Amino acid sequence: METQNPQLKERARRILLDVSICLGKIVGKYTAYPDVDAEASQRVQYALEQGLTAEKSAAGLGDTCQELRAVTSCSPRELLSFPGADEPDLRIAAILQALRARAQLTDELFREILTASLSWERVDKCVILEALTQIIRR
Repeated sequence: METQNPQLKERARRILLDVSICLGKIVGKYTAYPDVDAEASQRVQYALEQGLTAEKSAAGLGDTCQELRAVTSCSPRELLSFPGADEPDLRIAAILQALRARAQLTDELFREILTASLSWERVDKCVILEALTQIIRR
């Protein structure tokens, strides 16, 4: 994503903030199902927002969005696999790994987000993947 234009930088920033909100809600819902644990949701959202956008250059924001787009569109065979994983599992895990590296998430927080995202039934994981993909491809 070319980010020399201030509008494009803001667009990349908005995408990353929206991904943070989405994942915060997923963790909050998982933690207190059927309700939402507001504290858990806000904690995850804040950590992702800070790691992904605080003091990041336009190029850094654009690179993160490009990496996320690549993960959502590449062949599933290109993604790292793990036992029992299907395509939604692989894509969600790859998105989260990219975010982990870019936001410099702690191992504990990464495990929390990963567990919350992959512990749902397949149909729910498909919804999670679709939501993340729509945000990322905006």
